[in-house]
Amino acid sequence: MGAARTPPLDRRDPRARTDTLSGMTDTVETTETIWPVDTAQRRAARVIGALYLVLMAAGVFAQIYVPGTFPGADDTAQRFLDHERLLRVGAAVDLLCDVGDAALAVAYFVLLRKVSWPLAALGAFWRLAQVAVLAAYTLTNTVVLQLVSGADEVRALDPDQAAALAWVATSAHTVGYSIGLVFLGLGSTVFAYLLYRSRYVPRWLAGLGVVASALLATGSLVTIAFPEATAVVNPALYAPMFVFEMTTGVLLLVRGVR
Repeated sequence: MGAARTPPLDRRDPRARTDTLSGMTDTVETTETIWPVDTAQRRAARVIGALYLVLMAAGVFAQIYVPGTFPGADDTAQRFLDHERLLRVGAAVDLLCDVGDAALAVAYFVLLRKVSWPLAALGAFWRLAQVAVLAAYTLTNTVVLQLVSGADEVRALDPDQAAALAWVATSAHTVGYSIGLVFLGLGSTVFAYLLYRSRYVPRWLAGLGVVASALLATGSLVTIAFPEATAVVNPALYAPMFVFEMTTGVLLLVRGVR
């Protein structure tokens, strides 16, 4: 059984208007459709705002800085071992980001389910698919450490072979990230569209979210098909999404929804 849905309300704005032919004054009502906000939605909005800000900072560290520490195939096994603590911390922060993204998906569903239950559920499903993909590729950090640590299973490999395989595993981290971003962009597109319909945030901001999220999903597909385009495409994808998520996060955390 689906959850009971509260129908949208009509906010009527009576305004006086003078008939220029008769000189008489009458009243005209303009109608704007809104959705009433309950306590659960207000809490969900604050949660979304806080998570956006925390996840943005954590994601920069775990998903950009840590992989960027190992940029090329010339990395040696010792280089990976020298940064063992960084890899382990990066994996832990990655997993915390996945937990936060799952909570974000649920909070968005709670906030937007009255606007459209099917679309809110679809957006949450796509964001949870993103979490599944990103959680799976987090294992690559552990694989890297196993390859370079001299464990019994990899002693048959010489150091150069182990380092090369470690770099391959690190590269898989980047590909997995792009796949996850496709689902992130799809889910965010749906959520931003529902924010636009609901007017819970300014419409220009929600519109920016729709465009930025769709670009993120499309551009991530391009980088999967054409990895050489990553250096050009990624900066163009992240900038508008950064503005949307940061602005929405601050707005929902400080102001909430009414």
